[in-house]
Amino acid sequence: MCSFDNTIHEIFTEVHFWDKLHIEEFEVPHVVLPICHRREVLGVLREQVIMLVQAYNKLLDDIPETPLLFSVYLRQLEKRIIPGFSRLVWSTRPPIIERFVQVIYSPISPYY
Repeated sequence: MCSFDNTIHEIFTEVHFWDKLHIEEFEVPHVVLPICHRREVLGVLREQVIMLVQAYNKLLDDIPETPLLFSVYLRQLEKRIIPGFSRLVWSTRPPIIERFVQVIYSPISPYY
């Protein structure tokens, strides 16, 4: 599952509509601005991560009941994926997330 916080999406939507209203009394909080400026990039990254998760899950589903032949390959792949569970968050710089997705997706992509 992709851990893209729905609150981020709600903030994007809310800021977008407040901006469209052109109400001068309302100022978008400065804390939110850097995230909102990266809306497009984060959306693309979200889609890439979802594709990665789907491909990985499909790979696991397609492996036969006796995964002994694939155990070395799966362990190598899991070692690459584990840092994404704890070290990568949506405030991480986009090139780092893109590189993570590329490193994980490249061995899976020939099959899916």
